Amino acid sequence: MGDVFSRQAASQEVVLRALVRSFTVEQSVHDVAVNLLGQIHSKEGAIAFTRESISQAVTASEASMQPAESKVDAVAGVGDVPGEAPLLPNLLPARSPTGQQRKCSLPRSKSKQGSGLTGAVSSWPLEPLRRSGSKGYGGEAENSAGSKPQVFVSAVQMLAGQSNMHFHEVAGQILFRHRRSSVIQERKDFRKVAEDISWVFRQSSSSDAAGTKETGGKRWVDAVFEHMCVKGEFRFREWQKVVQLIQRNPILKNRVRLSDTDRLFYNITHRDTEARSSLNSPREFRELLMCLADACAVHPGMMFYAVGCHDRALAEAE
Repeated sequence: MGDVFSRQAASQEVVLRALVRSFTVEQSVHDVAVNLLGQIHSKEGAIAFTRESISQAVTASEASMQPAESKVDAVAGVGDVPGEAPLLPNLLPARSPTGQQRKCSLPRSKSKQGSGLTGAVSSWPLEPLRRSGSKGYGGEAENSAGSKPQVFVSAVQMLAGQSNMHFHEVAGQILFRHRRSSVIQERKDFRKVAEDISWVFRQSSSSDAAGTKETGGKRWVDAVFEHMCVKGEFRFREWQKVVQLIQRNPILKNRVRLSDTDRLFYNITHRDTEARSSLNSPREFRELLMCLADACAVHPGMMFYAVGCHDRALAEAE
C-alpha cells in the first residue's frame, strides 16, 4: 500500500507542475499558490491554509532553493579546476564559430506507446507534460530548482507537513477542482490522476490499516448507492433521500444547500450528448459527493463518512 501511495503521490506531483505552468507568466508563484491552496479544506471542516501561511510557505520554499544556483554555476564552469574540462560539457549551450548559439542536446526518455494509467499501476509516475518549443512556466526550466512549479510543490509539501493533512489530500483536492482545465483534459493519464479519489479514504501512507480503511470506506459508500437504487436506477428522488441522510450530520446540516444538490445532480446527468434521469454507476455517485463536498466547503472525507455510515442501517431495513 505504501508503494502504491508513493507512486500515486508522484503522479499527482507531475500533474500539479503542469497545472502551475498553465497559469500566465504575469502571475507570481504567490498568486498561483493562493489561487490553488486558498480553498483546501481540512478534516475539521475549515479552510486548511490561511493566506498568510501560504505566503510564508512560498517564501520559505523560495529561500530554501537559493543555494541551488551555485550548483548551476558549477555545471556552467564556474569553480572548475583550471586546465580541466567543464563538468558536463555536452549539456551546455555552446556557440558556433559564426557566433550563433547551439541548442543543448539533452537526452529524453521515450515512453512506450499506450503507457499511462489505463493499465497497471506500474505506469506511475507519469512523465511531465511537454510541448514542442515550450520553455516551461514563465520561460523557466520546467522542473529546475527555483522554478515556479518546483517552488509551488515544495510549498504544498511544507504546508501539508505543518498541518494534520497528507500531501495526497492537498494535491487531490486541487486536481479534482481543476480536472476540467485544458492542461489536464488534453492528456488521458492526467485526467485519470485528477479524477482518482482513492486518496479520500486513505488516512495513512505506511500502515496496512490505511488500505483496509480505504477499501472499507469506498465499499460502504458504494453499498449505500446500491441500497438506494430502485429497480437498478438511482434517480433524483433517491438522491434527495441521500441528501436527507447527509443532513443528519450536525456539521453538514447547515452547509448543504438544496439549490446545490439540485444543480449538481442536473450537471452530472446532463453533461453527455443525451440527457438522462439517473446516475449510471457508483463512480458517478462518488463524483457527485465530491462536488457536493466542494460546494459545502468541507473535506471530502467528511461527506463520504456522512453517507457511508448509513450502510448497515439501510441493509437491515431491506
